[in-house]
Amino acid sequence: MLTPLHRALSGSKRSSPISGNPAMSVSSMCVGQIIVPPCGAFSGGYLECVGYSPIPHRRAMKILHIDSSISGAESVSRKLSLAAVEKLQAEHPAADVVYRDLGAEPLPHLSLADLSDHQLVDEFLSADAIVLGAPMYNFTVPTNLKAWLDRIAIAGKTFQYAANGPSGLAGGRKVIVASTRGGFYGPESPITSYELQDRYLKTFFGFLGVTDLTFVNAEGLGMGPEQKSRAVQDAMTAVENLAV
Repeated sequence: MLTPLHRALSGSKRSSPISGNPAMSVSSMCVGQIIVPPCGAFSGGYLECVGYSPIPHRRAMKILHIDSSISGAESVSRKLSLAAVEKLQAEHPAADVVYRDLGAEPLPHLSLADLSDHQLVDEFLSADAIVLGAPMYNFTVPTNLKAWLDRIAIAGKTFQYAANGPSGLAGGRKVIVASTRGGFYGPESPITSYELQDRYLKTFFGFLGVTDLTFVNAEGLGMGPEQKSRAVQDAMTAVENLAV
């Protein structure tokens, strides 16, 4: 949609002859743009066309919000994923949000029949940003989240096989993961090799071609109330500082 801006934005003001009904289209007189008068002022049978610039139509951002914790209101990953969505909405007020609660409404394990149902993969591909609440259960992601991931890894939709091997088709979108766990699994931890949560998600989304992948981590949530409070606050600060 082209909206007249009643000030000079670009180009120069020019006068164009006009006759007949002053409400007629003047697209041929205003640099080929469709403008409905008044677009300036009539003066002696001339229409003053003041440098109009089109305002490009931008599609509203689409956000896909996925939670997978079974802990309900006590879930830290839910709090963090919600904060990340709110951060995105603050930066993109017109954003549309689709929410799936896999903890409350889990998907069944993948079956052969599910491979022909592309509802979830199409929903994923329609999103500009995906926010995942992904707690660690037994060293990896919850099975309900795995069931969702299985449904978006579809050959010909999110990846393809080529002569030089597989390549991702789902790039160009942002993925934010709210990753939580009870212990410490960082590089300095003696059990860092047990961490199959973030590493799995990095591998999975990398395989699909997603390069804009951010993790917000809260570790040590099971190591006492003080550590939990500190970890949650640090993670919330990380959300506030996200570049969205």
